[in-house]
Amino acid sequence: MSKAILFVVVLFLVPMITMAQESTGEDSIVSQVVNAYGGEKLLQMQAFRLVDNYKAFRYGQSHRPDSVDMLSNRAATTVDLTRNRIDFRWIREFQDHFVAQHQMFNGSLGYRIEHASNTWQLSDNISFSRADRFHTLFLDARLAQLMSQANATISVKETILHRGETLKVVVLEPAGLPKLTLYINAQNGLIKKMTRPSWRPDMGFEYQYSNHTAQQGITYAKDYYVTRGGNPFYVSTQRQVDWGLDASSEQFRQYFRVPKHYVQGGKSIDFSSMTVTALSTNLYLVGKEWGFSLFYEADDHFVATGGYEGLTDRLNALNQFIGKNKPLKYQIITHHHTDHLSGMPEVAELGAKFVTVAANIDSIQEQLEQPLPDERFIIVDKQLSLLDNKIQILDFPNGHANHNLLSYFPDEKVIFSADLFISRQKTGTPEGYHGLIDFKQAYEAAGFKPTSFAASHSGRVLTLEDLNDSISKIQKQVCPPDWTICP
Repeated sequence: MSKAILFVVVLFLVPMITMAQESTGEDSIVSQVVNAYGGEKLLQMQAFRLVDNYKAFRYGQSHRPDSVDMLSNRAATTVDLTRNRIDFRWIREFQDHFVAQHQMFNGSLGYRIEHASNTWQLSDNISFSRADRFHTLFLDARLAQLMSQANATISVKETILHRGETLKVVVLEPAGLPKLTLYINAQNGLIKKMTRPSWRPDMGFEYQYSNHTAQQGITYAKDYYVTRGGNPFYVSTQRQVDWGLDASSEQFRQYFRVPKHYVQGGKSIDFSSMTVTALSTNLYLVGKEWGFSLFYEADDHFVATGGYEGLTDRLNALNQFIGKNKPLKYQIITHHHTDHLSGMPEVAELGAKFVTVAANIDSIQEQLEQPLPDERFIIVDKQLSLLDNKIQILDFPNGHANHNLLSYFPDEKVIFSADLFISRQKTGTPEGYHGLIDFKQAYEAAGFKPTSFAASHSGRVLTLEDLNDSISKIQKQVCPPDWTICP
């Protein structure tokens, strides 16, 4: 064979050899990980239950901007791997209160179950992959299962040295889940770390798995520690796992059934598209998904409240709706929680002034690329009026935030509360809670007389009758007697 022909053959074969090596690399790492976590027992598993007690740190969602609240969480997730069904039960405790949440996907439909009101609702957002609020990602053995699935995409990226361990970096793209980056011990195949993105690029999650043990032939980490943006977010305190559930038993099937005596609650409203709702000739509720703003139209500008990301899009949609091109002059900042500050860079770019309490200025500045001068801030000290009392602002400290600016529009009798009173259902009133009594007493003491209530997370405007009905139906939070995670 001539050198020229040999050279061509080599060029042709090198890519094939490389591809084979890469394919072998992915297959090899999957085989190593599966064997490390139980081999055939892991692959043949029909069902499992994961029960976790853990602490959660509320960065950006605490009561005060200069502190970090800690919550005690309890979660129990039951998974049917043969029929793609999942039941998720969750308790969040803070001080002397707790909130219970129950979500279930029965293989075809997602349910949100409210035990206090004996109701259920269908939800398109509840799927096999999402019903558990990513709880099973706390479990490294579940990641090993996901790696073995035929519909998962896997790619080996590199090998690194981390804290004295040689780790293989593997990108896993399971069906229905975000892209996961796994860090796998090259010697024993155990997953030591996993990262996944957050809705904010600088606030990604990192999961660390440790204290591995074996139970019922399955290896898993007894401890986990999760950070977000480099800060502590979740830390385990107690864990129980049952790998031997009988998926054919009647007791097991009950996890995926709605209690017979429960009735359907209000159907959810579709907020996937931008909507502009005129509440009067100069007051508009604008938004989509989970972000809505209330705009007041003055002679030559707008005043807005509700600071979710996408504020510029909402302003543009409103201008298009009214056929004008008015700028945003004032943005009323409801409170310091980071989701409600996600639109602050847009406020700065639009040149508007920030109407806020002094205690929240630092939180606002942290969201901006460059700090703004003092003249861009209008300070609210308990109460403030804008536009000759067309807009009245009240600082209402409450259990949600130590400063919460309520915006009242007296001519329209509309109040914007951000998070305090909201419904995303087509009919019915929101579940009542004792904070609504304080809310009503506060705005009445200020002389406000609203008949309509708007919020940051819904395009539905509630009424005074809705508020009174919610208050009249305040119920003590219920933890069902058959739950094993009740406080």
